Amino acid sequence: MTTSWTSDNNNITTTYTSSTQQVDISVDNLFKDGFAKYFLNDLFADVSIYHVPTNKYYKCHRIILSYRSQFFDHLFNSPFRDSASDVVEVHFDDNDGVFEKVLEFIYSGKVSISTEAIVSLRVAADQLMCEELSKGVLDFLEKFLTNENVFSVLDKSLKVCDDLVLEKACGFLALHFMEIVETFQTICYDLPPQVFFGIIAHENLSKGSIGSDLERRNELISEIVEVYNKKYLVIEDIELLKLCVDALTQNDVLPPDTAIKYLLECDQHDLVEQSAACARVLASNYHNIKDIQLIFKMIPESFCELVSCDDLFIKNEDQVLDLVLQYLEKRGNDLTIEQKENIVKGIRLTFLSFDKLEMIVHSTIPFISEYVSRQDVLNALMERVKRMEKIPFDINDPIDNNLKPRTTRIFTHKTDFDENGILYYLGTAFYTEKYTSPEARGYVKISASCGFESGKTRDLISREPTSCNLINQNNSHITIEFVSILICPNAYTLRHTSARDSECLRNWRLQASTDGDNYIDLKVHSNDGSLKTKSESATWKIDGATEYYKYFRILQDGVNSSNNYYLSMAGFEIYGIVKSILDAEIKPIENYDLDQ
Repeated sequence: MTTSWTSDNNNITTTYTSSTQQVDISVDNLFKDGFAKYFLNDLFADVSIYHVPTNKYYKCHRIILSYRSQFFDHLFNSPFRDSASDVVEVHFDDNDGVFEKVLEFIYSGKVSISTEAIVSLRVAADQLMCEELSKGVLDFLEKFLTNENVFSVLDKSLKVCDDLVLEKACGFLALHFMEIVETFQTICYDLPPQVFFGIIAHENLSKGSIGSDLERRNELISEIVEVYNKKYLVIEDIELLKLCVDALTQNDVLPPDTAIKYLLECDQHDLVEQSAACARVLASNYHNIKDIQLIFKMIPESFCELVSCDDLFIKNEDQVLDLVLQYLEKRGNDLTIEQKENIVKGIRLTFLSFDKLEMIVHSTIPFISEYVSRQDVLNALMERVKRMEKIPFDINDPIDNNLKPRTTRIFTHKTDFDENGILYYLGTAFYTEKYTSPEARGYVKISASCGFESGKTRDLISREPTSCNLINQNNSHITIEFVSILICPNAYTLRHTSARDSECLRNWRLQASTDGDNYIDLKVHSNDGSLKTKSESATWKIDGATEYYKYFRILQDGVNSSNNYYLSMAGFEIYGIVKSILDAEIKPIENYDLDQ
């Protein structure tokens, strides 16, 4: 027979198990102050630490030092050292008087120090291999850094060569760039290139600005970098040029016309990776290039990278054909046959208009037809047949590049209501402004088959939880028309109303249409219990979609979780491939009430 019991009195916990005759006793907070009373105390001391730079001796205890510091643990256990030695020399430089503070932490687990010395304390902790203290300082800096003190922390980390604190400071500066940009401009031109461009390249830079701030941020960075480059002659130094281009292309802060300038410089120095990075920037911002003639100065390899890029932002593939034709007309005499062939391969033949493809087949387009084989044309036509028969395109299929669709904009779901959705893209005016409902901007039109019990049309696609549901009516539906784009969807997200846990969607269909009259089912939900509580969201994959649609509809064709027909929905997002920007007239809604 086994019996056990536990008692807890006066912070002493006792557990007894009769079958093993074992008793576990623990006392809370018994060592909360560590061995603080033995700090700077000769009692039981068995070693003297001689800090050479300050000429000071500290009476210490080997076992305590070894417990908190791997440096001392290795030192006292070294086979190359007399373990009985009474004095150990430490040559760690200590400009801020932190050595004694590290010893205090080793004994007590706590320390009090001025903020001016906090960086030096971490350096000392790192050198003495006191991991708990080092981590504690870094955790403190996460909360301590402000717009006012970050520059002093940055300066101190540079002086004492603390890369971890330097990274913290650079990350903070990147995240709060727009808030501290005026002060940043007063000190940035004296920063080492690795630090300056490290801030520009930091991932936090893309997190700290949205909307109109994003556009202004990019303008400021371009101005600041231009001044910095002139001071340090970056264009003339290959290593600095690589550092600069890598930083500017990391966070999409490089304007397309500036990207061309850097690309041409990289071409001259044979910086292949940097040229390719600039070409990708040009591809995704092709529609914003002001001086298209500069493209024709690109070397063949960089131009090939541009026209081959999946992200080339174009209206249709005919535009690429025309661009390639112009390049070959201007530069053809300087190119090898192989270079011409590689450039022509950048054209996605299967997506050309019938007229253009027919001209290639009949060899009526100069410079192009001679580098397109009959097999290339056959493959393009076969790919068209597959699309006509609605055979899903596998984007991971390793087929020839000129058969793949341009991923002009591929929107991939990561988390519910992230910044990767198509509605967010439209609501930020293509990532250029602060988010406003795309309905207000005129990029979508929303309608409901019946009246609202609560909320408005804009609440149906709200990015924030809100109260919204239609009245109790069978087969009610919500329709979203995308005015300026067509979408081949691969996932979508819904959110339940914030008003109640009840009346969650259970039976509904996601439908799509090209004309607004004839709808097909993309996803059918039957007794789907994904949504259970208020404001809860869920995302579903859409498999097998091969068409591009202009209209999407949520049709509730059965009862909800409360066995009635209230359609409760307060959030919608959709993901997939945006085929093209159409020639549509966008009419923002005047006097759109954003506060209601």
